[in-house]
Amino acid sequence: MDCILFKQYLLPQYSGPVGHARFQCNRKSYAYRAQTLPLTSKRSEITQVSAINSNQASVESSRGVQLMHEGSSVDEVVEDGDYEDNVGAESLKLLEWLSVCEQVSRFTSTPMGKALCRQGSIPFGRNQEESEKFLEQTDSAMHIPHSLDFTDIVDVGDILRSATAGTVLNVSELCTVEKTLSSSRRIYDQLQNSLKKLQNKGLTSVVSNDNVLAPVIAILEGSDFCMPLVQALSLSLDISSLSILDTASPVLSAIRTSRKNNMKTLENLLLEIGEKIVSAGGMDSVFVTTRRARQCVAVRASHKHLLPGGIVLDTSNSGATVFMEPKAALELNNNEVELASEEKAEEFVILKRLTQRLTDVAGDVWLLLEKVTCLDLACAKARYASWLCSVKPLFSTRTNLHRKVKQFDDTNHAASTEFSVDIEGLSHPLLLGKAIHKREEGNDASFPVPIDFKVKSNVRVIVVSGPNTGGKTASMKAFGISALMAKAGMFLPAKGKAVLPWFDQTLADIGDSQSLEQNLSTFSGHIKRVCRIMEAVNGASLVLLDEIGSGTDPSEGSALAAAILEHMASHASLTMVTTHFSKLSGFMDPRFEVASVKFDVKTLRPKYEMLWGVAGQSNALDIASSLGVAGHILTRAKHWMTMLAPENAEQRATQLMKPLTDQRTTLSSQVEAAALILSDAKKLHDELAVEADSLQARMIALRFQREDKMKKELAMAKSSMDEIVSNYERSLRNPEKNETPVSMGDALNAIASVLDTYTKTFYIPEKANTQLDTINRPSIGDSVLIKRLGKTPATVIEAPTEDDETFLVQLGNLKLRARLSEVAGVMKQEKNEQKIMQNAKRSRESESSEEVQRGIAIQTSRNSVDLRGMRVDEALMHLDFAFLRHRRSSVFFVIHGEGTGALRAAVLQRLKGHPLVLKFEQESPMNYGCTAVYLKR
Repeated sequence: MDCILFKQYLLPQYSGPVGHARFQCNRKSYAYRAQTLPLTSKRSEITQVSAINSNQASVESSRGVQLMHEGSSVDEVVEDGDYEDNVGAESLKLLEWLSVCEQVSRFTSTPMGKALCRQGSIPFGRNQEESEKFLEQTDSAMHIPHSLDFTDIVDVGDILRSATAGTVLNVSELCTVEKTLSSSRRIYDQLQNSLKKLQNKGLTSVVSNDNVLAPVIAILEGSDFCMPLVQALSLSLDISSLSILDTASPVLSAIRTSRKNNMKTLENLLLEIGEKIVSAGGMDSVFVTTRRARQCVAVRASHKHLLPGGIVLDTSNSGATVFMEPKAALELNNNEVELASEEKAEEFVILKRLTQRLTDVAGDVWLLLEKVTCLDLACAKARYASWLCSVKPLFSTRTNLHRKVKQFDDTNHAASTEFSVDIEGLSHPLLLGKAIHKREEGNDASFPVPIDFKVKSNVRVIVVSGPNTGGKTASMKAFGISALMAKAGMFLPAKGKAVLPWFDQTLADIGDSQSLEQNLSTFSGHIKRVCRIMEAVNGASLVLLDEIGSGTDPSEGSALAAAILEHMASHASLTMVTTHFSKLSGFMDPRFEVASVKFDVKTLRPKYEMLWGVAGQSNALDIASSLGVAGHILTRAKHWMTMLAPENAEQRATQLMKPLTDQRTTLSSQVEAAALILSDAKKLHDELAVEADSLQARMIALRFQREDKMKKELAMAKSSMDEIVSNYERSLRNPEKNETPVSMGDALNAIASVLDTYTKTFYIPEKANTQLDTINRPSIGDSVLIKRLGKTPATVIEAPTEDDETFLVQLGNLKLRARLSEVAGVMKQEKNEQKIMQNAKRSRESESSEEVQRGIAIQTSRNSVDLRGMRVDEALMHLDFAFLRHRRSSVFFVIHGEGTGALRAAVLQRLKGHPLVLKFEQESPMNYGCTAVYLKR
């Protein structure tokens, strides 16, 4: 930050935080406004204000705060009545700005920020750049990962004023200052630590001016946290016990040491004397106490003679016991009194010295409090925005928007498609906040209907018409309060984008202006306020006028309203008015835009929605009917409406406009319904897409699980067959006399039995298909695919007969019988060799073509799968996932290491039978720990 707003901390008799605070002095009300002070300002340049007496306030400064009222000149004194008459302050009151600030106060953490909000004094940006800076601070505060700890921050304004006025502060006040300064430093350190965490996680830029926390860090950046003062206070004061430490000064330490030694000597002396009194029967037990700030012992009145020369300091209620100071203790007691007095005097010196040190840096403390308050407001506005689900507004960038136009010129107001106001789904923050608060309490509450605002850049006046209770005034208030919120750096409670101009002031005339005290009728009060608005308006002002020209003759009122709006179109940035005058909605000036509020003629209830470009109807008779007005009165009203209308022109115009309005309403409803249907369709599509992806993932996982199970079963089958072969070979090598030799047929039958057992796991039996064509029936020499034998073809050595559906096949050295229902395919003998040759040729050509197209495969971290250190099952699972991650026709590298060779063998075994693998090879002749895998197309 290049500068800060130095506000009203330095006010005499001031009891609150910064803001547009006021204080009473000789029956006049003063208000302070801040000027901009650079952060490099010295203490001597900061204003110090002290109250000289009840009738005068002295301001001593070389530069800094100036006495001025908002909208008035420097050093202008504003009377109480004049202050209340300020049209800007009235407008804030009419728009209920104070209520919005009170909502924000719920999220503040410091007493200064809370009081500032409750006074309705959240600062506005003095120009668009400053408002944008406030918005950036709010946006930045939303990215703080953890809430800042403002616990020990206290408004020390009264303490600083007492110190600068010459009052010596007590221990408690100095400790409060120390805790506030220390907490401010901790908050700054907390922000820096949060920034580092975000940078380490890669959530923000490492460039100091380009990170998300830069705006809030800049608030405290370069602040003087007065650490020398904090250290002096910490060395001199015990913050927890609110006492002065012995280390505060050498003199105090020496005095307290002497006093401690003197008191110890005195206590020992009195205990010794007390024991003598007890032994002499003067008391039952030793009793040493304090009377009149002096140490003494208790003795029976009848034994006073035991303390010759002693002084009686007190007597018990019964008179039986007296409290005497022995003569030997007189000097020690005198020393105690003198040392205690010296200790108090030295403590006062220490407190005075610390107070002076605080006074020397009072300006820095004021500035630090200002910055902490600014940071608290930014955090409060961020939490408020989250509470309302608000969006960050953007200011219109049209350069001629705030130019003051002296007279209307068609060339300066050509039609434009650019929108100076484009807000989607804006809700009034007070209505929305009230509904959210009820929901939080567990009560039912309906949310306000959001409103869209779209105003073209060439438009200067918006005329809103429609029935009573239709939401015209509420919509206008929502737009006015949104302009104030954006100006103050607050997000807007909108559902979509929020674009609007920056207004230097918002001037409003809303509600009944009747005043009995000022002898003003409704029309007179209304016109008087409009006159003051016209005096204050400029080319950057927003003007809001409710029921303009009402309260008098309709023809004269509408004429006066037209003239006022023409003036506003040439002098204000944007004017929004509500009216029941249909003539105002027929302006042919391109600077004017008409709008209306929806009204359901069937239910006779307003819909609280805006229609842009369409003039509304008052529907007064329909509303009166719904409110219970008698039918015959309504009939006469319609008759008089016809009689009073000049040649029925307005009625005819209304009748002509009604079908168009109804058609637009119907089309709008259809568009909304179509949008809902489209939204539901998109939602259903997204859900189905997610479900499809999930289903595909599950299918792939189940397939791999089934393949793993099949491979395990096959391994078991192979192990069983290997055992049978081993037994057969052992029987041949070492025939036993006592054992029957295993024949070849027995071994083959045992192997066939194993196949029958395990292949049932892999294939689901289908219905018998005995009706094979004669051509497709297997013959001797044909190759057939048997389902339970997998994809390896077997040769038919005995063909099936008409009476017997079984036939004999040979697979290697294995012979077994199969049924026709198990046949998956038949390849005739004459075509077998030809087809084998064609498949081999096609496979070689395909492999050659793929190898040519692939080019050289280069190993990177993205196409490598590192299985080292894993168990075989875990490694195979990661290998299966690698096939899913890599696209077809690609190459990836499996790093399995050498080690014992078990992992490498398992990987190569998995690659040999995988359907997606075209080929695999060692990564290089020297690298046995990595295998390159080439995937098929």
